[in-house]
Amino acid sequence: MTSENNYIGKQLGNYRILEELASGSFGRVYRGVHVFLTKRIVAIKLLHRTNLSSQEERDSFLQEAQLLEMLKHPNILPIYDVGIEDGIAYFVIEYAPLGSLRDRLQQEFPHCLPVDQAVTILTQVGHALSYAHQENIVHRDLKPENILFNAKGDALLADFGIAVVLETAKTSPMNMIGSPLYMAPEQFDGVISKRSDQYALACIAYEMVTGRNPFLAAGAVAMALKHKMEQPIAPSQFNPSLPVPIERAILKAMSKERTDRYPDIPAFLAALSMSPLQKTKDQWLDEGTQFYNSGRCQDALVAYERAILLDPHFADAYDGKGDALCC
Repeated sequence: MTSENNYIGKQLGNYRILEELASGSFGRVYRGVHVFLTKRIVAIKLLHRTNLSSQEERDSFLQEAQLLEMLKHPNILPIYDVGIEDGIAYFVIEYAPLGSLRDRLQQEFPHCLPVDQAVTILTQVGHALSYAHQENIVHRDLKPENILFNAKGDALLADFGIAVVLETAKTSPMNMIGSPLYMAPEQFDGVISKRSDQYALACIAYEMVTGRNPFLAAGAVAMALKHKMEQPIAPSQFNPSLPVPIERAILKAMSKERTDRYPDIPAFLAALSMSPLQKTKDQWLDEGTQFYNSGRCQDALVAYERAILLDPHFADAYDGKGDALCC
């Protein structure tokens, strides 16, 4: 069809490619538009040609498409179409215009995310994970790059490219694969379970509330040793205002032994929510207005939504939320 660096303006199926959004070892992600339904903006994930050279790779590609089609949840990135055209394998998925959690963490660096914002994101991703786990599907590649935000600001869990369906309800032996910064200790030994995803989610939580990873090392072997042997520094050492229940929840979910973690994702989320939000609805409204006036529309949106959670009939908060969405 064309070289991998020259897809802009080309058509795949009913979609025209507009611009590149991201690239990696798997392939590239582009923003695209339906050629007939011109208001339908999508993301198009293209696999490198070399990633489809064997039957095993073709099966893996099709498995991800089938998993995404099966997993229908408000916080899982939905798939619209899948195809192989002129040797090019592609997914058409929802376009997430507000970027990824990695983008948001980089914007805030060296500061951490507000605790309430972090808990909201963790709760939304946790609900998606819990739903997948009910189907015995383990994501096994949780990281901020795979958490995206739609136009409403909701978190969407993405990239089930190396997800697996457990053969039993507890654990399965697997090849060591994933993102070492967020991999559970047992995952480095090729053992995977639903609690491996819980560990990864806790590592992401740690990064959100501290602005840093729990462990850093050069190479997968050194990283494995840290995950297996070292205890993470208490998050409150970097964020003294972090509520104690949230710190305890994160550290328990990061236990070295998976049996010492929470029994499931809902139990972890329940522990995270034990720390009550101290602000009143008017305080959230004022905070949202301050964020909006300073151009931080995404933060404003979170604050307005917190006010609405406290009072679902709070007209001023709805007005602010509308302004933030337009922004």
